[in-house]
Amino acid sequence: MELDRLFPAGTLLGDTTVNGPGERYNFDVTTGSAGAVIRYTYRDSTGTDRRTVTISYEPAATRQHVGAQQLFGLTEFAPNSSIVAEIQTGNAVIRGTPTNNITNDSRSQPWREVKGGR
Repeated sequence: MELDRLFPAGTLLGDTTVNGPGERYNFDVTTGSAGAVIRYTYRDSTGTDRRTVTISYEPAATRQHVGAQQLFGLTEFAPNSSIVAEIQTGNAVIRGTPTNNITNDSRSQPWREVKGGR
């Protein structure tokens, strides 16, 4: 499926809103044969960068991040905030899963490439 293709180094993914009403946000990363280094940036509702974290991933692996806010050392995300991910080395695909806090219904969606970067 085209949306699940591995994106190469230099690709910016996301601008993904991470907190719908009554939801938590999880995501997973799948890497190619070279692994990946990905820099995540948390942005507030104005698009201002608030926190950044860089993570190295093993080759040909999938890693799940439960409670994406914990990645940034937060207890919750501010309303209308977002995350972007820059693949610095290797290649990867990222899938986000907003999950309803009451029903636990979820929907998985691949992060899309942000054209033109920032």
